[in-house]
Amino acid sequence: MEPTLTPPSVQVLLVEDNPDHKELICELLTESVGLYQVEWLNRLETTEQRLQNATGQAQTIDVVLLDYQLQHTNSTGLLSAYPDIPFVVLTSYAKDELDKQLMELGAADFLAKDELTPALLHRTIRHAIERHTRMQSLLSQSFRDPLTGLYNRRFFMDELERHVAAAQRHHSSLSLCFADLDHLKDINDRFGHVKGDEALACFANVLADSSRKDDICVRYAGDEFCILLPHTALVEAKQQIERLLRALSKQVIDESITLSASFGLAELKRGMSVPEFINKADAALYQAKSDGRNCVRISE
Repeated sequence: MEPTLTPPSVQVLLVEDNPDHKELICELLTESVGLYQVEWLNRLETTEQRLQNATGQAQTIDVVLLDYQLQHTNSTGLLSAYPDIPFVVLTSYAKDELDKQLMELGAADFLAKDELTPALLHRTIRHAIERHTRMQSLLSQSFRDPLTGLYNRRFFMDELERHVAAAQRHHSSLSLCFADLDHLKDINDRFGHVKGDEALACFANVLADSSRKDDICVRYAGDEFCILLPHTALVEAKQQIERLLRALSKQVIDESITLSASFGLAELKRGMSVPEFINKADAALYQAKSDGRNCVRISE
């Protein structure tokens, strides 16, 4: 007799400050045709910290069920702050008053608490996750550089704004690395632009392979790349970039083209703006190029 396979459970973060409503929703999920694992939070501060730390397989959140009024405060600021997670907003208000507003804020869907049933809750969660997955796929295509497969500058600027704001708010570490592929013009002139493109793609692969899950690797412009390293102080970031530099030194194209790159690192400081952060990393990159390339320099 073949063993019965248990489908993976959906990881639900329920954000609700009313214990009676919490018990009701958990009961409805238990009665639903779906398989759910529910985590409950009742404060905005702990919810934001949980969402920020939602990394790694063990901490995955598939969907957030969010109470519209949490501790008598509008909680919808979380929707735009964490666009990578689908939100279903739970509200006691009439649909016509909030429909357009919540959709514009980024909610995948919303439900009136007095209309909840197991089937409706299950269907809404499933549709929210499926819709969000489709939208993320489309967005990913528009935010990717076609040659390297890395994120493009448009995506990077949005993410940089978001990560800087979060790091300043929570006093967490954030490092930024700008990188230049050395001597790309020489490769193009000597071997042709096809080989130049191969060099760019090879460099991008090394960046992606040497980075962690939460790092954001970007083709910024031409032969310039950058890496955003959340929750990473300067010392740890430098160690990671040095490993990347060693990995790059082992790459050879057609037994004749060796690759190297210059790297500039900066760490976000208290009160630093996004343009200041970028300028710090860019200045460090300029220093690396002035010092002979194929090295890492840190912004003072």
